Amino acid sequence: MSGLLDDLMGQIGGAGMQNLSQQLGLNQQQTASAVSAALPVLLGAMAKKTETADGANQLAQAVTDDDGGILDDLVGFLGSSNNRNGADILSSLLGGKQTNVESGISKATGLDLGQSMSLLQNLAPILMGFLGKKQSQEGFGTSVLTNILAGAVSQKSGSGGGSIMDIAGAFLDQDGDGSAIDDIGGLLGGFLK
Repeated sequence: MSGLLDDLMGQIGGAGMQNLSQQLGLNQQQTASAVSAALPVLLGAMAKKTETADGANQLAQAVTDDDGGILDDLVGFLGSSNNRNGADILSSLLGGKQTNVESGISKATGLDLGQSMSLLQNLAPILMGFLGKKQSQEGFGTSVLTNILAGAVSQKSGSGGGSIMDIAGAFLDQDGDGSAIDDIGGLLGGFLK
């Protein structure tokens, strides 16, 4: 995993992972694997958004507006069924590809579609809050945020796996033909090792 992903996994921690597991109806190992699959996709979607000036500015503004307060009571957030603005964040990041992403996460991890959606709706505000807190501490702008995301997604997913962006690209299925879903298991195989 990349340093940013390691930091995010560390933020969720044992108690947070336990609460998320209870919410999803999974054991902690299943939840950790699913989180490890979903976070790179969300990071990749953020990095993709920064490929246009408008997208980069919108994301930078959203990160600046988020003070990272969710991280102050992450265990409480993950223990509730209130996903705050997770659905809105996903809609902004994934747009019409959200169904592909949820299906891909489901297929790659064995979660049902409801669990995949709930997982993503929980992780999106955490990722945004994490970046928001980092931004408030370091005071970076759009170009630094773009570089942070580009650096994170260029990391290799594991031995034999593609980069995080390769995995995200498969989930987002840029050409819209739906065939990328078939390749996700192989791409994630290297990442989850």
